[in-house]
Amino acid sequence: METSTFRGAAATDGDQLVGMLLGQLEGWIDGDLFLIQEMCVAPNRQNVGIGRRLLEYALAQVNATDQVIAAYLLTDGESRAEAFYSRYGFGRSSGKVVLNLRLKQPAGHR
Repeated sequence: METSTFRGAAATDGDQLVGMLLGQLEGWIDGDLFLIQEMCVAPNRQNVGIGRRLLEYALAQVNATDQVIAAYLLTDGESRAEAFYSRYGFGRSSGKVVLNLRLKQPAGHR
């Protein structure tokens, strides 16, 4: 799957979707960054290498076809996702800080 800045990969078993990775290229000073926006694998298909293969495929694609200098993602600290990505060389950034601004309260909160 590809548009000018979107990159994605899907894992299927026959006609059944069992995993996917979606990302976006972002222009930066020295080259593009690859933001991994979402990756998921069906719960009953986790821990068999599907996530690893999706990640390896997507990173190989952006490395071969785009001027990507780094890949990044946002996730909760001390999470299963952080542990997963750490196994493949991702680490906490010392140079970036995530800032947020809540624009609306979730429904039912005051």
